[in-house]
Amino acid sequence: MKISIAQLNYTNGSIVKNCEKIIARIHQAKNEGCELVIFSELSVCGTLPYDLLLRNDFIAQCNEELQKIARECTNITAIVGCPVVENGKLYNSAVCLRNGQIEQLFHKNYIEWDEQLYFTENSELKYLHSNNLNIAAIFANDIENQHIKQHCKHADCVVVLSSQAFCGNNEIHTQLAQIAKEISTPIIYGNCVGGEVSAVFEGASAVFSAEGKMEEMLPYFEEECKIFDVPCRDVACYVSVPQFGGGDVARYVSTNQPFNKIALTHNALVLALKDFCAKRNFKTATLGLSGGLDSAVVLALTVQALGSENVRVFLLPSEFSSQHSIDDAVALAEKLNVQYDTLSIVPLYNTALQTLQPIFEGLPFGLAEENIQSRLRGLLLMAASNKFGSIVLNTTNKSEAAVGYGTLYGDTNGALSILGDVYKTDVYRLAHYINRNEEIIPQNTITKAPSAELRPDQKDSDSLPDYEVLDAILYEFLENNQSQNEIIAKGFSPVVVEKTLRLVRMNEYKRFQFPPVVAVSTCAFTAQRRMPL
Repeated sequence: MKISIAQLNYTNGSIVKNCEKIIARIHQAKNEGCELVIFSELSVCGTLPYDLLLRNDFIAQCNEELQKIARECTNITAIVGCPVVENGKLYNSAVCLRNGQIEQLFHKNYIEWDEQLYFTENSELKYLHSNNLNIAAIFANDIENQHIKQHCKHADCVVVLSSQAFCGNNEIHTQLAQIAKEISTPIIYGNCVGGEVSAVFEGASAVFSAEGKMEEMLPYFEEECKIFDVPCRDVACYVSVPQFGGGDVARYVSTNQPFNKIALTHNALVLALKDFCAKRNFKTATLGLSGGLDSAVVLALTVQALGSENVRVFLLPSEFSSQHSIDDAVALAEKLNVQYDTLSIVPLYNTALQTLQPIFEGLPFGLAEENIQSRLRGLLLMAASNKFGSIVLNTTNKSEAAVGYGTLYGDTNGALSILGDVYKTDVYRLAHYINRNEEIIPQNTITKAPSAELRPDQKDSDSLPDYEVLDAILYEFLENNQSQNEIIAKGFSPVVVEKTLRLVRMNEYKRFQFPPVVAVSTCAFTAQRRMPL
């Protein structure tokens, strides 16, 4: 049986656009002689449309477009993901379309916590019968259930629909390979790609033999369609072009490349920004370029996502800005061929101090004066955004966001946080990756001591532990959910651990007002982590 995996980039909530893309792929798969084409979870409406699922008109439109897709399914079978109402209950469903109609429904069994507000769990298990094959259609979240595993053992192959977001590991592939071997049944894993604000769907759809070997894998973060024959033990694969131009491309995809977290994180961030702008009709972006590492990395990512002609940066020096930071910022902007403007905040800063002098008189220079500088920079960036229609990109990293090392309404400005789920130590790794072929980010930017340059001779280490120590503690607390005592037991200084965790807790209020964060880990400051204020 000739089967196609359609790994596509959908737009959340854009039902008509998504269905046009699905129908185009069905037509091409039909021309290529495929008998079955597989789409990802919730492909009709995009993942996850949240409270749109509570609207009757939204569900009705999903069903209307589903019927249109079904009418195109003559001489081919398609499995698409769609919210479906059955017996008055809403299900996250894999819908089998054949002979011009909806033929069979496979409802998701295990509903994740963020889906429980909308969908009903299902207990019924069925097979799709096609070409003398029994095909089990399930979802990625269902596969660990022992009852479902038993069901899948009796299938000739298992189709797994997914909307797996990138989280810095390849555990899903390891898990599916183990389960394919355990149940002695081939698994066809179909995922989507694309950025949806906080989530970056990774693609990497794959085919696993009954022996648990990954026979083929589609690329990360790219639209692509693969055709292969079942049984997968002797899988014959070839790839069709993502533009859906017709005809087959004999391009073999290697599955033996090592998992490179930093390279994939880089690509995830680029795709997230590209799709954030494209799907919301934003054409241009801007940011403050300080000469520091974080803004340098964000600029490099932005240029790759949008093109240098669509990026404009502002150098916003104060009296405390070092000349080498200004020089580094200029060098990077010129290297990337980006328009840059220098706007000194010194006059505004002096005016602000003069205005505040009656109430600040006699008090020492401190945090208030430092934060005025950050907020003035935010003011100028937002003014430029309003005037020129460019979105402002936030440049704060995860380490800073975790401990509140940033000014509310200053550093926290922006439409999207590119590095808000990237620890500072990984920002350094991203910089080295960006420079892997040539020096793009000036070496001085990478090697100099991190500093906000808000007072004379300021360094991040004046307020924070070294980032290697800080990030290790934060990782244990956030990703591994370790307690203070458990972290201390791993050899960290009790004083440093206590201070770090106190900072995380007391700065929750800042993160409540933070821009959307591109999630690239298992515990981003998004809906993945919900804490009381």
